[in-house]
Amino acid sequence: MKPTITKQDQLQIEYEEKGYWQTYTLGEHLRTWAQQYGDRIALAGQGRDVSYNALNQHADKLASGLHQLGIQRGDRILVQLPNSIEFVVSCFAFFRLGAIPILSMLAGREADIDALCALAEPVAYITTSCFLGFDYCSMAGKIVSKHAFLKYLILDDDSIADSLTLN
Repeated sequence: MKPTITKQDQLQIEYEEKGYWQTYTLGEHLRTWAQQYGDRIALAGQGRDVSYNALNQHADKLASGLHQLGIQRGDRILVQLPNSIEFVVSCFAFFRLGAIPILSMLAGREADIDALCALAEPVAYITTSCFLGFDYCSMAGKIVSKHAFLKYLILDDDSIADSLTLN
């Protein structure tokens, strides 16, 4: 029996042929962009510029560090970071690993984060120590103490690749 091709399948084939639909992951796209755009500015903020090459290298370095910690493909990571270069680097590192970022609003507080953790059961929680006067580090400590599945608390202070193994 001949397999049926749905309208959605036909559209996908058509879009792939036209170059609209690409089968690369975002992590793979970043490698291509780094080759294509090199030292051109990919990100600007916080008083610094980051080139496509540097973004690609930082994402690789962080992905490697996370992998060495034990974070694997399919692991869920709760992300509560401000809009920053570290946020972008982190997301690309997760995409490279195949880890699943659970994105949380920075305005979320203990009850919100606790509920997300209970639902998603992430192995890691990445946040900032302090932002706009709020102590995220203290809140993260409380969250981690409630959930045994949270093995890693990662802070973006000096270097997002520096992390603390909790269990």
